[in-house]
Amino acid sequence: MAFTAAPISLTYQTADAVPANNSIDLTLTDSAGAAAPLTGAGGLASATWTTAAVTFAGAPTFTPGSWIEFSIKMTTTSGKFAKVGDLVLNYTGR
Repeated sequence: MAFTAAPISLTYQTADAVPANNSIDLTLTDSAGAAAPLTGAGGLASATWTTAAVTFAGAPTFTPGSWIEFSIKMTTTSGKFAKVGDLVLNYTGR
């Protein structure tokens, strides 16, 4: 599978742009069951709807017919919020 330059897109919004108040973290477990390091996927915070361009920081394993798993962790303090929209895999083909 071949991916675009920004293989993962995550659309999100938080109450403000301060990660200590509210943030979103995206993680990926590849088809070998290993944590796949991502760049641009942690401490996401934006008061307006924003799309993060997430890239692979290593070389995750993608085995045809096997599962991969994304986890989205939303953290907020009292009175704040975190919202998640679309999660998109941007690939160019097999």
